[in-house]
Amino acid sequence: MFADTSDKAEEKEQTRAASRKKKTGKAPSGKDFSSDLHAFLQEAFEESFQEKINREKPEPTKESKSKSRRQSSSSGLDALIRNTLEPSTMRIDPNSTRRLVVTFKEEQLDKLKTIARQEKTFLKKIIGEIVEGYIQQYEKKQRDKPN
Repeated sequence: MFADTSDKAEEKEQTRAASRKKKTGKAPSGKDFSSDLHAFLQEAFEESFQEKINREKPEPTKESKSKSRRQSSSSGLDALIRNTLEPSTMRIDPNSTRRLVVTFKEEQLDKLKTIARQEKTFLKKIIGEIVEGYIQQYEKKQRDKPN
């Protein structure tokens, strides 16, 4: 089934090469990128297709039918891309950080940068310590607050 498409692609490529030879009078030098790309994508598609055929799926329940339709609706390059991580091996780091955009008055930022240079540390570490101190102070105030 897939051999027909690759044979047709090779025939087209040979026809293109012959027409280039006629126009320029000499054979094209090197490999053609599009034929290499086509061969790579064809191979990846065939492997992916074989994996899907070989995988046995249990009969989906009524709830999972709608989920499986959304998940299997990938097309194009998404269909060729495979997961490289197993979900069971993934770990969530409790100490993970996230980026945040914060605005400061220019004068305050300059003072913080100066402190960071004097302490030979990063500005983000100083800001993190300030935030941690504020959170601890807030939590202490909440504990001491009469209900």
